[in-house]
Amino acid sequence: MYNFTTISKPRFGKARSATPSQPTKVTLTITLEHLDNFSVPKTFATGDEVGGYVSMEMPEPTEFDAVSINLEGTATTFMRPPLLSPGGSNRDHKRSETFLTLQEPVGRSELRRVRTMDVGWFYQIPFRFEVPLDQRKPAKWQEDLRESVRKAQLMLPPSYEKNSVPSTAPNMASISYCIKAKLLRNDTATPLGETPRVITLGETSRVIRIVPIVKEEPLLPNCSSLGKESNAAATAYLEGKAWTGSQGKMEMEMAQPKSLCVPVSIGYDTCQKESVGTRAEMRLRFEPIEVNGVPPKLTQITANLRAATRVSSNSMSDCPYRIGNRADGTYDGLSIETIPLVGGTVHQVKWQRDLTGHNQDTMSSDKPGGHRYLTTVLPLHLVLPLKKQYLPTFHLSLISHFYVLILVLSFRMHGEAMSPKKESMRLEVPIQVSSELFVNRESHFSDDSDGDGS
Repeated sequence: MYNFTTISKPRFGKARSATPSQPTKVTLTITLEHLDNFSVPKTFATGDEVGGYVSMEMPEPTEFDAVSINLEGTATTFMRPPLLSPGGSNRDHKRSETFLTLQEPVGRSELRRVRTMDVGWFYQIPFRFEVPLDQRKPAKWQEDLRESVRKAQLMLPPSYEKNSVPSTAPNMASISYCIKAKLLRNDTATPLGETPRVITLGETSRVIRIVPIVKEEPLLPNCSSLGKESNAAATAYLEGKAWTGSQGKMEMEMAQPKSLCVPVSIGYDTCQKESVGTRAEMRLRFEPIEVNGVPPKLTQITANLRAATRVSSNSMSDCPYRIGNRADGTYDGLSIETIPLVGGTVHQVKWQRDLTGHNQDTMSSDKPGGHRYLTTVLPLHLVLPLKKQYLPTFHLSLISHFYVLILVLSFRMHGEAMSPKKESMRLEVPIQVSSELFVNRESHFSDDSDGDGS
């Protein structure tokens, strides 16, 4: 049970009045603990406690029946249907879904003690929530989804407020967490035998920011011509001069790299001081037409990260992880931001000659059977640019935010000028962005949310 404390004067920040039409004007204010202590994080992570109190002010004695204090998470999408949609309407389609509701129990015995308030008195009701790992309970329709999809959609997403914090999320989606407080009273005019109508005497809300700890998930499936499920591959057939015909086949392959792990304390920080990166290997295989065929000369490699956010007006039954995947909603949208990671000239590439079906030391050019080819490996160090803000990968029923690595390898045939048609190969590889708890929490957000009344 909580003790209700009376104080003599208001001293708790800005107040919000939610129901001016009521004869009694009730003012509720939400105050977070250690609001002025900048060493305490104002961005909350998984397992953090969100504590504070709700103060109530009334100008006259007022009867009430309940106090409701909740921590809620809401996802909202803003979609514009196609011009030729059924009905011909081009109005924006807004869809909201509350995916998290945590209630702070307030004992009725405590309520009876302060059911009638004296004029000008202020009361405090403490609350404390712990940021959970997931949404606790799936919706009924989610029970029929694949286990991996259901698990992904139940994980908590990071905060993203429309037009508030610049990030890799678009303005067609919003994810917010807030503390909501309501003072309720049952309508005494309800006819006997019917459920009493609940009247809201006053309400307020306070937005908080949550960035959950997101662990790296198992490798995502992909299509590979080389037979490895989690690898992405591309193939190009290289042509020479008109009288020489085809010179061979080039295959490019890359396994999904380890996730880019962003510390929570700099995940939204506009002044990142530490680099976040991962390593990857690009494997190349050249199969020449002639026995002594020479592989192409590699000239340049570039890597870009595409941050993609897909939104839907209806609940999605799958988790998109490639840009080409479409949501299954009636109206859906896709926003993509390209972030350059690495680029430069390729130097000192060492090719290794091999023979399919034979050991390298026993291979000879005149030995029958098998296919001759050359292989090499290009190591890549992928680093996120500084002074950029990144959301971890997440999938909700209405919003999915994911990343794709775009690799472009440029080359030219041995002894030939750069070909304008066959000069490059392109590869798309899914990659995850995870988050971890950073020990030095001083770089968290300052709390600039003075309370948005709802």
